[in-house]
Amino acid sequence: MSFTNQKELQYIMHRYTIMYYWLKTDGKKRFIDYYSDDEDEFEFNEALNKLENPDFITTGKLDAFLEHFSRYGIFSWSNEAYIGEMKVRTLIRELKNAKRKFTPPTFTVDATQQVPIDLEIQKDYLAQIDDDLKKINTDNLEAKRIGGFNVIIQSSLQYVEDTANSSAQLLSPELLNYRKITAPNSLLKLVETNKVRIDSLDFNSDGSSHSVALKISNLTGKQLSISIPEGQIFENRVIFPKPSQNLASINEHEFILEDFKELNIPAYCINQSFSAPSGEGNLTIFELVKKGFKDQNDIWNWIENIICS
Repeated sequence: MSFTNQKELQYIMHRYTIMYYWLKTDGKKRFIDYYSDDEDEFEFNEALNKLENPDFITTGKLDAFLEHFSRYGIFSWSNEAYIGEMKVRTLIRELKNAKRKFTPPTFTVDATQQVPIDLEIQKDYLAQIDDDLKKINTDNLEAKRIGGFNVIIQSSLQYVEDTANSSAQLLSPELLNYRKITAPNSLLKLVETNKVRIDSLDFNSDGSSHSVALKISNLTGKQLSISIPEGQIFENRVIFPKPSQNLASINEHEFILEDFKELNIPAYCINQSFSAPSGEGNLTIFELVKKGFKDQNDIWNWIENIICS
């Protein structure tokens, strides 16, 4: 089984292309200047000849490329080198981080209860590969009803194929096609910056339609213009056995907040195999990459097709 997010992969492959041509030209000259040994130069040339053309690179071959050139101390001899305005060290780090994001680790699952074992280990791993998730821990954002860990861990479970071995892959936000919310007037950013407080956030369902019941308060004493993007993801506040659905808003919502407001936000379920949504939720730092779903089945089909053969 493999997973992909075409937009993110295109970005990484563009970075690889830049690195590929630099190694063939200026990078090669830097290496020769740094190492005077003819044998080292011969081995480096052999490695260059084996580099995959950018048109044919895959995430697996990207892994091999990074591992191979790490042996040649690339951080040492490329130190302070630039490609245009980009530092080579920065580009290499991006590629290394891409390797982690696009090579999901395997973790153990209680297949009967549909919950991961060693939940904190999974959260620690996600915090290592994503600074915004790390910030949820360091800034104690869950106390403000802001999350992101739970929806990733639970959504990864819906791709479990090998229930006999009770294992699953822990997917990154990129592989799940989640995008960070950055708009300064978004509810997320206003809660993060202590301008708005979430008083309660609950999931509701009548079996055929689902919604998020939200109560919020204005902490500024001034009128605020607020937006909730289409595809805003809401997660279960606690991961219980036999998990219930996480949700994504059907439409964009824009409104003025004076002092206090109650909202009922229609939402799609984003975990087809889970039970109906219920209980308390968190506002997450993510929205879905795709917009404009026709109905519940449309979004489920899109989510299922994240799996690519």
